[in-house]
Amino acid sequence: MNTKNTLDILQEDIIIPEIVQEKANDAFARIHLEASGNTESKQNSKTGNFQSRRTSSGASGAKVTAISGRRKHRKKIIATAFAAALAVCTVTAGAAVYMNWSSGLEKELRVTEEQKQAAETSGLADFPKMSVTNAGVTVTAQQSIVDNYYAYLSFKVEGYSVEPGIQPDFGSMNVLVDGQSVTLGASFYDGLIFGDNGKAVLADGSPIPLNEDGSLLLDYTQEDGSLEYRINLSANGEKGAFFGKPIHVEFKDLGYYTGKAEDIQTEVEGTWTFDWTLQGDDSIYTAECSEPLGDTGATIIGAEISPISIKAIYDFPREEVTETGYNEYEEVVDGETRQVSEPFEYTHYTEPPVLRGVKLKDGTLLSNLYMGPGQMGYVDAESTQYVSMFAIDRILDVDEVQSLVFIKSIPEDAGDGEYTLTEDDFYIVDIR
Repeated sequence: MNTKNTLDILQEDIIIPEIVQEKANDAFARIHLEASGNTESKQNSKTGNFQSRRTSSGASGAKVTAISGRRKHRKKIIATAFAAALAVCTVTAGAAVYMNWSSGLEKELRVTEEQKQAAETSGLADFPKMSVTNAGVTVTAQQSIVDNYYAYLSFKVEGYSVEPGIQPDFGSMNVLVDGQSVTLGASFYDGLIFGDNGKAVLADGSPIPLNEDGSLLLDYTQEDGSLEYRINLSANGEKGAFFGKPIHVEFKDLGYYTGKAEDIQTEVEGTWTFDWTLQGDDSIYTAECSEPLGDTGATIIGAEISPISIKAIYDFPREEVTETGYNEYEEVVDGETRQVSEPFEYTHYTEPPVLRGVKLKDGTLLSNLYMGPGQMGYVDAESTQYVSMFAIDRILDVDEVQSLVFIKSIPEDAGDGEYTLTEDDFYIVDIR
C-alpha cells in the first residue's frame, strides 16, 4: 500500500464495524469471532468494535421539532382457510396464536409475544413459506422483516447437517430486489446474541464454548436439527425502497467453510431459487433538533426511528488528521522468507461521537443495538452534514423512543467487554 490521502465520505457499501474496527480494538467492543466467506455476499453483520472517543461533556438545551409521526399500512389479512383451521383447533384459554417465527430472528431480536402480534398486524413481519427441494436438501423462505431502510430474510435449511465448530455455507448466492443488486450481509445463524455489555453470548445467556486451541466452538444447528441462513439487506439510504418490490434469491451448492480464505468445500450440488414480493412496515418518527455533543464540534440536527433501524444526522465541520499505518507483507530474499512492515501516512477526517442506541420513554436504555448493515460518513465531498444509520437487533415501537444515544467516553478497564456502560458514558439527545 502506498502513501494515502483518505478523506471520508458516506460509505454506502461498507458495514459500520468494518470501518471503525481498526481504531477500537482496545476499547469496549462487540466481540464476535467468526470466519468470513466471500466479502460481497458474506459480510458478517455481527463482527467488529465500536469506536471510543474521550471528550468532556457539556451541551446546550435541544430544540426539537417533530416532522412526521407514526404511519401504518399494509395490514396483514389472515387467509380464510387458515382462519377456519384456527377456529376448529383447541387452544389454551387466553393463549395467543402466531405464525411460526424464524428461531434465529426471534432470538436475535429478542421479540416478545406482544411484539410478534404487533409485527404481524403491521406487516413488518411476513412469512413467504416457499420451499424448494434439490439433491435431498429442502430450503424454505420462512420469514422477512422489512422497515423503511433495511430488511432481514430468514431461510430454513433441512437435509444437511454439520458438526459443532463447522461453519456451513452456500457456494454462491444472488439477491436482486426489483431486478437490481443490493448491499447485504449474509451467513448461517450461529446461536449468538449480544448482551447488554456488547459481548457476544449464546442466546440463553451462557458463555460460548471453546475449542482446545481457544477458538469459539459455534453450533449452527437449531433445536429441530435444521440450519438457518440469514440475509440482511440495506436500501442504501433510499427510504421505502423495499416496499412492494419483487425479490429474487438464488442459492447454489452447499457445504462448509474450510478455514482457508474464501474456500468452501461443496458437499451438495444443487440450486434453490425463490421469488416473492416484499411487504413491510413504514412506521417512522422523524425529528429536527439542535443538540451540541459536548466540545466535540458535532451537533445533532436530525433523527429518524424505524422499527428495525435508527438514523442520526450531524452537522460536523471537517477536520483533517494525519496518521501512520503499516503495510505488512512477506518477501523472499536470497531464498529466505521474511516479514516486511512498511510505514505510510494517510489523511482522513476526524469522526464524531458514535451513534450507539436509543433511550425509551420509560427510561430504558438500549445502548448496544447494532446488527447491520449500516453506513456512516459525510453525505458528499463538500458538505459538513454527516450521517450515521444502521439496522438494529431489536424491534422498536417508534412511538416509545425518546432519545438517541451516542458514545461520550469509555472507561479504560472496559476493554475486556465485561463493563456495562451507564448513562454517564453517553450523550443522550432528546428527539421529542
